[in-house]
Amino acid sequence: GLRRLGLEWPFAFCGQLLTALLVLQAQLGSGWLPTVTSLRDAVQAVLHAVDSAREYPAPVPGDVPSILPLLLAAGVAIHLVVDLVAVSLRRTLAASLPLLAAWVLPVSILGTATGWLHFVVAALVWLGLLAADQTAERHRWGRPVYGPWLDRVGPATPAVVIGAVTVLAAVLLPSVLPHRSALTLPGSGPGRGATVSLTDPVADLQRNLTRGDDIDLVHVTVPDGSPVPSYVRLSVLDQFDGQSWRVGSRSWPRANAATGPLPDVPALDLPGRQVPWAVQVSSSFASDWLPTPRWALSLSAGADWRFDRDHLDVHRAGAPGTTAGETYTAVEYLPEISPEELARSGTADPSPDGAFTALPPERPGWVRDLAAEITRDATTDYARAAALQEFFQRNFTYSTATAPGNGFAALGDFLRRSRSGYCEQFAASMALLARELGIPARVSVGFLRPERDASGTYEFSAHDLHAWPEVWFRGVGWVGFEPTPTSHTGSVPSWSRPPRTPSSSTSASPSAAPSANPRPDPRAPDPTATASADEGVGWRVPTALGGVVLVALAGCLPRLLRRAQRTRRLGSDDVEDWWTELHASVLDLGIPWSAGSSPRVTASRLLPRLDGADPLPTRAALERLVHSVELARYAPEGHGDATSADVEACVAALRADAAPRDVRRARWWPRSVIGQGRLRRADSA
Repeated sequence: GLRRLGLEWPFAFCGQLLTALLVLQAQLGSGWLPTVTSLRDAVQAVLHAVDSAREYPAPVPGDVPSILPLLLAAGVAIHLVVDLVAVSLRRTLAASLPLLAAWVLPVSILGTATGWLHFVVAALVWLGLLAADQTAERHRWGRPVYGPWLDRVGPATPAVVIGAVTVLAAVLLPSVLPHRSALTLPGSGPGRGATVSLTDPVADLQRNLTRGDDIDLVHVTVPDGSPVPSYVRLSVLDQFDGQSWRVGSRSWPRANAATGPLPDVPALDLPGRQVPWAVQVSSSFASDWLPTPRWALSLSAGADWRFDRDHLDVHRAGAPGTTAGETYTAVEYLPEISPEELARSGTADPSPDGAFTALPPERPGWVRDLAAEITRDATTDYARAAALQEFFQRNFTYSTATAPGNGFAALGDFLRRSRSGYCEQFAASMALLARELGIPARVSVGFLRPERDASGTYEFSAHDLHAWPEVWFRGVGWVGFEPTPTSHTGSVPSWSRPPRTPSSSTSASPSAAPSANPRPDPRAPDPTATASADEGVGWRVPTALGGVVLVALAGCLPRLLRRAQRTRRLGSDDVEDWWTELHASVLDLGIPWSAGSSPRVTASRLLPRLDGADPLPTRAALERLVHSVELARYAPEGHGDATSADVEACVAALRADAAPRDVRRARWWPRSVIGQGRLRRADSA
């Protein structure tokens, strides 16, 4: 519609963009009118959708903030880009790129096969767009003349046949070529939700915990009378950047193949017992990380699995593949660890660069204040770690319906407001507070406790996935604590419970008193107080500045475009560009210009308007320009003696004759740019 009104494409696109934004805010905001409140709600909906898309792998669970606003915005953006490239800029081939991205990105993000119909629809849409463009281009040259064969079958038949064969080949060839298919025919491929994947330990953990169907993933067989296997480790998160806990740098050399004894750790020197494991991983569990005991003496998983010497987590590094269907053995060591032993040992960062106590230098003050408040009566690092665990156990509840995230913002809301979350947030919070106290800590991801089947084999399922913090003690090594409430875990490790005596260093901890309805401590600082106080300013100032910038750009855009056109045309050696520039200048000043007249007739109508300036030189300049245009159009190889300076002289004379209001409008609102006139490069054939 905007194009039919005669607007040039920059202004038509701005109108499209404004219309799209108004519709989006009506759908996502709190009202149809674009008020400040409605706009804020719409922006917040998109930001929450971005957070959900960033924190959760696809498919995003239904009990978190919806990603529908993000999908709507992305769909509108793709529409605008395709329309701009294909219709406004007439670059139909380039329009295939956003269409291809719209189909390829979901396939690459999901990592699973998709239906063939989606590909066929996208391909046919683009082929139809290309055919329409070529048909319009062909008809610009008049009625096409075809041969006898094309007259019988029709000119569009070859293009239709070629397009249909191409699309059919793209659908069918992947089924016969030797590579992993990205397309599946109806009824083929695994069912949705039949596989549990774990590539990114943090991103995949919460998705698998909240999946509706609980799938058995790992089967462990131990000798009769052995303790129940628990806290089976998959990976270790050792870096915190303020946004999330992540897997740090690892080294997987060939010499570290998981085919024999593993490096010694301090806990192996303590008294304890060995328990052999026989592990069978389900074909439904596709993980890049191998399930191993917390303290493992040896593994026999094959050379393709490599362990990192500093963290002892095992990763697939020798060849492509996952844990699906793997069978291997392991030997677990269960050391005898007591609270007294940990209290005597004390903590020390095992990394020479202090990597396990590192925190971002710029962090909220509530982290330090809360850690100090919880452990104010503790005198040892062990007592501080136990106090942190007790703080979570007594004042928090377990729920997988909480918003995701383990950065400062998400953990601040978890610690000071909701006090309800799942294992990832409990483990990440305790590790963060421990590092704030100078205690070396990290987060482990794996399985909690299994169920035993009729044959005596222990089965770990998707709902058994778990995260827990670990603290390094001298002479003992990494020791796990359990801040996740026992309503979910059942119990805490025996070594994490200090003896209950009147002189216990944790007895006076502010978390020791139970609370039926936990509430934030009013004495502790609220991490969101500053954000709440500055919310209005933080929203209004950027909005006002953005509005000013947009208004300024909208006002300056026509003038900038017109200046760029003038510079380009006058800098050309083609007399037709000079004549087009004169035409544009005449339109900008509101002077009539007959597109059907010859250059000489047009010049005769302009001559009366040149009398206000020095008439003789200006008339001579116009005469040279007209003569050069006639030679260029009608002579075999004719060219005149006009220059771009002749155009500038004529335009200056026309402006001198025009009213000041018309001159200002020509500069700031040029009709040749905004489409209030028909500007053609050649006036007549």
